[in-house]
Amino acid sequence: MTLGFPIPDGTKLALAFQEPSAWYGLTSNKIVANAAGYVRVTGGNGAWGTELWLYDGATITSNYYNLQKLFIMASENANRKTHLEIFGATKGAEIAGAFKNTGNLVQIAKNVIADGTKVVLGATLPSEVNVNTVYYTVGYSAGAGTDPNTIQLSLTEGGGAITLGSDTTGKLWPITQETLLSTRVNSAAAGKDIPDNVGCKAIPGTTMLTARTWGIGGTNYLDLYLGINHY
Repeated sequence: MTLGFPIPDGTKLALAFQEPSAWYGLTSNKIVANAAGYVRVTGGNGAWGTELWLYDGATITSNYYNLQKLFIMASENANRKTHLEIFGATKGAEIAGAFKNTGNLVQIAKNVIADGTKVVLGATLPSEVNVNTVYYTVGYSAGAGTDPNTIQLSLTEGGGAITLGSDTTGKLWPITQETLLSTRVNSAAAGKDIPDNVGCKAIPGTTMLTARTWGIGGTNYLDLYLGINHY
C-alpha cells in the first residue's frame, strides 16, 4: 500500500535542503557570514532609533534564506526591554539624485517620491548621510516647468530635514518592506531564539535586510549576531 497525495500532471516540484546555520556579524557595515564584528542596533527613548541597512542582497549566496536565531551579545541596559524589528526589503527603480547644500535638497529630476517613503542611498554622498542607513523622505516639492522635483531626507518619519554640507551627485532607491521579526527582547537574555513561525519565512537571497529598535523606558542598544539558514 502506498500513502501519499495526488499531484496533478505537469506539476513541477522543487525540494529545498536546509544547510547548517551560519552566524552573521558585521564587516564594513554589512552582514557577512562568520564575521567577528557584532551588529549594534540603537533604539531611542520611547521612539524608533536609526534604521540600519544590514544586507544589500549580495553576500548571502543562496536562492533563499531565513532568520533562525538571534544571539544577543550585550546591551546598553541589561534590565531594559527593547522592541526589535527586522525587515526584508526590496529596492525600487534607481533614481539619480543631486544633493544640494542650499535648502538641504535632493533634486530627483521629474520623479515623484511621496513624503514618508523609505529610501537607501549610494554612490558619492555628502558626509552627513551614508550607505548604511534607511532614510525617510520629507518636504517633497514638484518643480515648475522643467525644474527638477526635490525632496529632503530625515532619520525619522515626518522629522526634520538632514543638513547637507556639500553638493554631490549620488543615487537613491525607494524600498518596500515586509516584517520578518517584531518582538520585545529581554536585553539580559543572550541567545534569544526567534519564536516558532516568526521570522522563519523563506525569502529570496537577494532580499535586503534592515533593522531598528525601540527603547522601552529609555534609550538602549542591542549588540547581536544573526543566525541565518540557507536553502
